[in-house]
Amino acid sequence: MDEITTIQISIKTKEELSKIGKMSDTYDGVVSRLIHEHYNLNIQPYLKQLKDAVDFPANEEKKQIALQLFEGILSLGSDVSFTLDSDPKIKSLIKARKNHVIFSKSNRPLCFVRTQETKVELYIPREEEGTEFPGWKNRDTILNKFHVKEVMEVIKRLYEDM
Repeated sequence: MDEITTIQISIKTKEELSKIGKMSDTYDGVVSRLIHEHYNLNIQPYLKQLKDAVDFPANEEKKQIALQLFEGILSLGSDVSFTLDSDPKIKSLIKARKNHVIFSKSNRPLCFVRTQETKVELYIPREEEGTEFPGWKNRDTILNKFHVKEVMEVIKRLYEDM
């Protein structure tokens, strides 16, 4: 459970928070939702950049899985960034698009998402011999939107442990 602290806000701000929330909401819930909405507003330009640059799977459901995963990773915090790269062994479906998205937290590797024609794969940082990509271990092939939630729990734990 999260620790509790006391903050001071003006009566006007308290009244405004009350208008934003529902009858069953706590002030903490309203503030948390506002913070989440703030992050979502801030990640939209990055999501657009990914939409325009990534070579997504041909299947629309797999494309949506990748986008859901990207949004979840970017929503972890403002210290998450990404770089794009291409796998020379895989031919892009759309020329000049990238199929490797490497996410970092404060410039430290967080996870790596590889998109291919028929699948989306998640790699996590690992120093192991014999991996396909040095420094990365294949963690999962993401099969459906429900699997994204499970994978996001893994990524969230990695993020929090950094």
